[in-house]
Amino acid sequence: MSRDRHQAKPPNTARGGQANAGPVPRALHRLREISVIRTACLGWRLHCTQVLVYPRVHLGIETGSSIEAAGFLHLGRRWQRCAFLPSQFNMFRGARLTSAGDFSIYTGFSIYVNKGAHLELGGGGYANNGLNLSCFAHISIGEDAAIAENVTIRDSDDHFLSGSRQPVTAPVVVGNHVWIGMHATILKGVTIGDGAVVAAGAIVTRDVPPAALVAGVPARVIRRDVTWK
Repeated sequence: MSRDRHQAKPPNTARGGQANAGPVPRALHRLREISVIRTACLGWRLHCTQVLVYPRVHLGIETGSSIEAAGFLHLGRRWQRCAFLPSQFNMFRGARLTSAGDFSIYTGFSIYVNKGAHLELGGGGYANNGLNLSCFAHISIGEDAAIAENVTIRDSDDHFLSGSRQPVTAPVVVGNHVWIGMHATILKGVTIGDGAVVAAGAIVTRDVPPAALVAGVPARVIRRDVTWK
């Protein structure tokens, strides 16, 4: 579970771009990167000025959806010297996204907040390139989350097996200061406790205790009382 530069948050770059830059250079760098037209369009549609949209993000926003952000929500950022990748951001009628603080979602993502669903983001976290998130009812991601490349998070199977008594949809809760490794999958009905670590490639189908390291398919606890930074 080694962390490379794409998984780790570089010093002073997660909220502004250039390492060791002050607030004014960071703000100027951010303004150069964003797509002004997409940002203005989303702000006008949803009456929200706290969302910054970057190039190559497709916006599919239905009437009656809403975003409430206490900090800046970055949609489609890129790492230095990397290209912007095609991204999808779709909110259907009655969908809600709330953010408790600054949160960055890097380029190449696909996010669907379906009809009447609620996606809840904590502050101080980020999701790396290639996030695939489908919210059918409620997905909550806590403070200071670190989500690595190509992670999938879904709160619904979207289909059902004939005769099964299992619910098709159940909420997903990711606690505070959780690290989710590359290519991990978080499925419906899962709660991941504060400080937990999900290993790369794990498929999480059941709850993860706080401060536990889980790995495997399906994921199981392989170590307890872990810390990470």
